Amino acid sequence: MRDTVLFMKISDTYSTRFMEKKQIYGTVFIYNGIAGKFVLDQIESIDAVNKARREIGVTETLEEYAKNKRNHIIPEQYLEKKEEKDE
Repeated sequence: MRDTVLFMKISDTYSTRFMEKKQIYGTVFIYNGIAGKFVLDQIESIDAVNKARREIGVTETLEEYAKNKRNHIIPEQYLEKKEEKDE
């Protein structure tokens, strides 16, 4: 599992920093000094991230991942999209 987590972090960091693309697995959070929290960097959607995680055998959802990290939040824009889809 440790190798899988490392793979996800490297993939997301490479995608966001060097390819200027959105994250696949939702592991990159950027510190926001105003909010005093780490905010999720760009993703396509929560559903897409959770699907990509499941495909490589990760059972922890993005929401669980953020909740288990101290001071990590998912921006409302992504949560709202998920709620709209769930309705």
